[in-house]
Amino acid sequence: MKRFFLHAPLLAGVVFLQACASLPRDRGADEVDEIVARTVGAGSVPRSFSGHSEQEHREPGLAPTGAMGDGDLIAYALNHHPDFVRLRAELGLAAVERFDAGRLANPGIGYRDLDVDEAGALNVLTWSVHVPLAEWLLTPARSRIGRDHWQAAVHRVAAAVGERVLDVRAARIRVAEAERALKIAEAEADVADAARALARRMYEAGTIAFKQLAAERAAAADAALEAVEARAQRDSARLALAVAIGWADVASLPVIDQRLDLPSGDDTARDALVERAMREHPEVIAARHEEQAALRVARIARRAWWLLDLDAEYERERGDSGVIERGPGFSLSLPLFRQGQDTRLEARVMEERAQADRAERELQLRHDIDAALAERRAARERIDLLRDEVLPAHENLVREHQREYDYMLAGAFELIEARRDQYRAYRDYLAAVAGHLLAGIDLSRAVGADLGGDGGDALSDPDLPGAAPASDAVDHSSHTHGDTP
Repeated sequence: MKRFFLHAPLLAGVVFLQACASLPRDRGADEVDEIVARTVGAGSVPRSFSGHSEQEHREPGLAPTGAMGDGDLIAYALNHHPDFVRLRAELGLAAVERFDAGRLANPGIGYRDLDVDEAGALNVLTWSVHVPLAEWLLTPARSRIGRDHWQAAVHRVAAAVGERVLDVRAARIRVAEAERALKIAEAEADVADAARALARRMYEAGTIAFKQLAAERAAAADAALEAVEARAQRDSARLALAVAIGWADVASLPVIDQRLDLPSGDDTARDALVERAMREHPEVIAARHEEQAALRVARIARRAWWLLDLDAEYERERGDSGVIERGPGFSLSLPLFRQGQDTRLEARVMEERAQADRAERELQLRHDIDAALAERRAARERIDLLRDEVLPAHENLVREHQREYDYMLAGAFELIEARRDQYRAYRDYLAAVAGHLLAGIDLSRAVGADLGGDGGDALSDPDLPGAAPASDAVDHSSHTHGDTP
């Protein structure tokens, strides 16, 4: 019975060792999926972050066919972009740290075989077991600290995944805007080129001065340059989208869905958005877990610094007389020269830094929300003004110029210039709609939660009028009417 009680601490330690934390089964990817679904919307991630093997991430699949929408682009990025593989690896490293924090330190075993003399006397055999008692006693606290670090890592990875998903959405919107803007710019260039050709014929016929011909040539050159710039912006937007999803060859990028939604309804109140960000944003939650972990470390440093060097051992020795001696022992460093000041100071500094990081992140989110709301309000005002005032005014102006041209009350060049102004208004309207959508993505990014789409109707393609009057048109402005000579 006495021997049993002597071995009881070792047996209890072995049982406790088996009951300690194990590696997370899925490295925490399921938790990441749940957080990302709240951040960017459950329907935005068609295949989960945890639902792929490393082989699936590294081997490209068949290129999608047809126009690629947000869901297709995000699914492709999850499958192929190296960033997501790297994030999975970071989650795995965090899982290893969590595992290590919750496990007991391994005990050490010592053995000595000493000869007493050269006459063949019995050896002195010593067996010993060394236990890092301080680490064993602090294992529950270390496990809680490791759990805080683990939750912080999960939320940081989820925030990074959500950021990349939102980046894909924003890149798709920019491509849609650039593709549509290019069509309008090319139509405007066609109008300007038709005006230049008409001016050339009329100059050769002697009905206009060279100054008018030079003006139309300059306008055609400017419109052609704008079309070139619009094409370059379209190519740049497609390249940015390819980078966001991990597409290797931008030249083979399939057709992208060009849908842009009009705004619908008003924004949520700023205070409600801030409250939601403080409650749900993954980076804020991660910062709070890090702060909690630093607080736990500081408590240990203040209350148990003297315990950090405590070791225990159990030794069994058989001497030359055959007598077996055994018993426990311990060692503890004497705090004569170092009383744990450095340990306590380091813990306090780490706690203060974690508090500052959390406060800074919360402050930054407030500023990001204010900036996104201001941009959305400005974009909404631009959209309303363009839709209700500017576009109807240009449509009326073109209609009046067309009527005067038909009745030979105005020349062709006035009608062409009015149409070009109308095209520019369409491009401004398109940019305002895209800006509103991008500001909405920035707002979702700042809040750290899916705020839903704009919910409005899709922006339709503008009904662009014909490029120019008929090719055999003449400048009606040189005609006389009624009895005027």
